[in-house]
Amino acid sequence: MGAPKGNQYAKGNKGGRPPKVEPQNLPAFGEELVSWATRKYQTLLSAPDKEAKMPFFIKTFCREYKISEDTLQAYREANKEFSASYKQARQIIAEALMVGALKGWWHPTAFIFIAKNETEMRDNSSVDLTSGGEKITVNLVEFKR
Repeated sequence: MGAPKGNQYAKGNKGGRPPKVEPQNLPAFGEELVSWATRKYQTLLSAPDKEAKMPFFIKTFCREYKISEDTLQAYREANKEFSASYKQARQIIAEALMVGALKGWWHPTAFIFIAKNETEMRDNSSVDLTSGGEKITVNLVEFKR
């Protein structure tokens, strides 16, 4: 539903919320994302005990900067430099998750679940149960009526 007639506050409004970050500022915002991930990783490594070591995610960044993940996705699509920074931040987060898992900071089952959702890790296995790895040839038979 549009604004009522005579609504002076709607004049010039093209609709929708204004972006949190203007397009020309997206490269700098991408650098801030990488800097944030780097700081979180350093904090994780320097935490005094296992209980203080908490994983962090892109969702954490969104919550701290009061933006949605959809907005971050739109920024990725709008700007190649921001997209590259986003990928770099995801790599930092994945490395932090791997280091934490290898050092035993988190429960293995929780780590597996998180890793599948936050990194490129997947359970893939393929087994050929039909031919034992041999090439299958198909003989075509012509039927006459």
